[in-house]
Amino acid sequence: MIIERDLHGRVALVTGGARRLGRELVLALAAAGADVVIHYRFSGHEAVDLADRVRQQGREVWLASADLGSDSGVTELLRALHAGPGRLDILVNNVGNYPLGPLTDADAAQFRSLLETNLIAPDSLIRGSLSLFPERGGHVINLGYAGLESSRVQANAVHYQVTKTGLLLLTRAWAAELAHRGIRVNMISPGQLENSVDLPADPARAIPLGRPGRLGEVAEVLLFLLGEDSYLTGINIDVAGGWRV
Repeated sequence: MIIERDLHGRVALVTGGARRLGRELVLALAAAGADVVIHYRFSGHEAVDLADRVRQQGREVWLASADLGSDSGVTELLRALHAGPGRLDILVNNVGNYPLGPLTDADAAQFRSLLETNLIAPDSLIRGSLSLFPERGGHVINLGYAGLESSRVQANAVHYQVTKTGLLLLTRAWAAELAHRGIRVNMISPGQLENSVDLPADPARAIPLGRPGRLGEVAEVLLFLLGEDSYLTGINIDVAGGWRV
């Protein structure tokens, strides 16, 4: 699938944009013509390298370091948006911490941290960036995980699952709330990707389509959702090859 979008003149923020899937999403947006704000926390060297690549494509780029596990970090990122591009057309809430382990090994502090980063921060960024969006139009894309809507317990990542389930509900709530402004709010839920930390030992047998997903396949769905006159809002798309279908 090849999705062509002309995003020239638009500004996009990708949280956790310096590495892994976030990096792929940044490159896809820049290739389509968007100027990009790359948020990161610890990956400063990767962010600088990626910014150079974006500039080579003729795009403007801004770097913003912030800890989205705190209210002050969200405020810092919003301040950087106002001081940098001063506007926003596309918000991609990509950050999502993913600790693995049995529920008995987790504690309340870890759960609170996940809630802050994976659920509260995306909600706060949507709320706090609304004044930067155009009077009409724009997109918010939240990242979930494949099988999110089946409500089957993922035993080694229950707290992560709880945060992403909450984010799906917020996606739909914000979609309804912002429809009058033409802001589309959707979710993309990847399955096992080529760089997943818990990739099955035998992906060919575990995944119905016989292979892990490519990062670029998630980026293609992102571009698909960014149509200027799109009729899609409040939806969740699994990019998973049948994983957890």
